[in-house]
Amino acid sequence: MRSIDPSVSTLIALLARRHRALAADLIRPLGLVPGQESVLTLLAVIEPRSQAELGRELGVERPTIAKMIGRMERSGLVVRGPAAHDRRLVMVSRSHRGRTVQGELERVWERLDEVTLAEFDEGESRAALDLLGRLVRNVDGARADEVRRRSDQR
Repeated sequence: MRSIDPSVSTLIALLARRHRALAADLIRPLGLVPGQESVLTLLAVIEPRSQAELGRELGVERPTIAKMIGRMERSGLVVRGPAAHDRRLVMVSRSHRGRTVQGELERVWERLDEVTLAEFDEGESRAALDLLGRLVRNVDGARADEVRRRSDQR
């Protein structure tokens, strides 16, 4: 029987699924479920952020981000409140516990990087990061072109 070489897209999808599963295993002891780590990471960069902005950044619908933030609030990871300049906006910040978990999360990401690049030397690690960055830019560019093409057809 002839072996079929996997395509780049197949390997990327496989790596993404396995990497995400390992990440979920590593964040579970922190009391997090997938998606919540992304909220904490975004809030670590700019805080507070509106709930709507977090949803846009993560590419999720308003009901989805509202449910996620509600769950995180009940877990004591974030606090919500109205924006000072527009009380209709719901602003989200990390709680003390959320900041503590964020620090632990950074160590989890370091561990995940170590495991992912375990058999790579320093040069290979740098090359892998460069290639992955280029792949992301290629796909982002193609996606932007596709969105423009579709809007031009309307």
